[in-house]
Amino acid sequence: MVAKRVGAAVFAAAAVVAVAACQPGPGPGMPNQTAPPPQVSRAPASPPARICGNTSALNGPASPPAGAIVVPAGDNTNVDFSRAGRTYWFAPGVHTLGSGEFNQIIPADNSTFIGGPGAVLDGRDLNQYAFTQQARNVRIAHLTIRNFGRGPAANHQQGVVNHDAGDNWVIERNTVIANDGAGVFVGDGNVVRYNCLKDNGQYGFSAYEPDGVVNVTIDHNEVTGNNKDDWESRIDGCGCSGGAKFWETNGARATNNWVHGNNGPGLWADFNNRAFLFEGNYFEANLDEALFYEVSYNATIRYNTFKRNTLHKGQAFAADGNNFPVAAVYISEAGGDARVAGPPIIDIHSNVFEDNWSGVTVWENADRFCGNGATPGCTLVNRGATQATCRQPGIASRPLYDDCRWKSNNVQVHHNVFRVTPSNIGCSNYYCSRQAVLSNYGTWPSFSPYRAESVQNAITFNQSNRFFANTYIGPWRFMPFDTGRVLTFNQWRAAPYSQDGYSSIS
Repeated sequence: MVAKRVGAAVFAAAAVVAVAACQPGPGPGMPNQTAPPPQVSRAPASPPARICGNTSALNGPASPPAGAIVVPAGDNTNVDFSRAGRTYWFAPGVHTLGSGEFNQIIPADNSTFIGGPGAVLDGRDLNQYAFTQQARNVRIAHLTIRNFGRGPAANHQQGVVNHDAGDNWVIERNTVIANDGAGVFVGDGNVVRYNCLKDNGQYGFSAYEPDGVVNVTIDHNEVTGNNKDDWESRIDGCGCSGGAKFWETNGARATNNWVHGNNGPGLWADFNNRAFLFEGNYFEANLDEALFYEVSYNATIRYNTFKRNTLHKGQAFAADGNNFPVAAVYISEAGGDARVAGPPIIDIHSNVFEDNWSGVTVWENADRFCGNGATPGCTLVNRGATQATCRQPGIASRPLYDDCRWKSNNVQVHHNVFRVTPSNIGCSNYYCSRQAVLSNYGTWPSFSPYRAESVQNAITFNQSNRFFANTYIGPWRFMPFDTGRVLTFNQWRAAPYSQDGYSSIS
């Protein structure tokens, strides 16, 4: 989202008083100087990317651009879409690609596809994909793209637009709706902006290539209602659903988006992402986490608004008596490291949180590491850490003891406003309204050097995870070490935890 307006008065007022009270010093690893007042006015007060149904944002030119190839409405099976450097203008009306499962548009390099007002490309639940293969420098704009991939061979884990993650595509001002799989796949150098990505079966968009994806811009999109097919219930624990998902991206920017009402997480970055910026987004009413940063490195999360996220998941956990602190922002086995691209920190600052199930959870699974026989791939911090070497005896001593594990370390949570009224979110305040830095008791596999309390101690005391200079409004509680420790604000700030120096609660 764009930073257009000062936040609501209550947030601005809260920011001013954050350091007004006399408070203890910062604690180990925190700055010695007086912390400045929180600066949260750049967090958007309302969604900045109202794209779905917004004809002024979505409608294309009413007549074909000079030199464009005119594509008439109707069956476009016989149109030659493979001319390099040409512009195709889709006339208003519904366009189809025949009845073949693999009928699709295969662009050539430097080609452009533009829709006139009301131009629709409809797969009719017959075609799997809309735009495919790996042409470079393709632009797709002003089209409604719908009903692809929903036939007998459902398009799970695949994309409809840019199915093969071609480089340097610009995908802008489209409505990508009611497709299976991901509405859009994102490749190297892609720009995805001002789109309505709505009601797709799995994701609104997904970024994946076998060798990773670099230099991605996701800006001013409305991402809503995705994971219509509810994949987590169809494949238990698949981790394959939500508004969007990123794998192994290097240098991604997700800015100024309205991510709301998705069935699952809003934005989910999973596995060896790095140098990530999340800025100016408005996360609202996503059923699970608003922002899930998992098994990854080096991210900045700033000037975002988080409102009424994770309520569905939190209430489900509470109904089962599960005390895990599901939160709007979930950092899981992710941290800062100077050996990986980007500033060596996960920096969560200057955000506004209102009536989410909980605020920020920093978690590290003691049983999750390279070489454990269950987690594919390995860390990015040491080429010598492999599935073969991250076992006994090497893993028992440094450097592999450290470098075989995805650590939640160097996470800084500061200058944010956290506001909650438990009655607004359907909570009695036992399972909700929490901040957390914690792990589990290590038990598996038998050769693991991370068994017992080793990771619990590390994440709580030794990995430079700090909360400070935050403003809390409401009955917040705090969970260090494990789910069995639930503290008051003063206990959280006292030794041995020494968290949230320069912070206030009211």
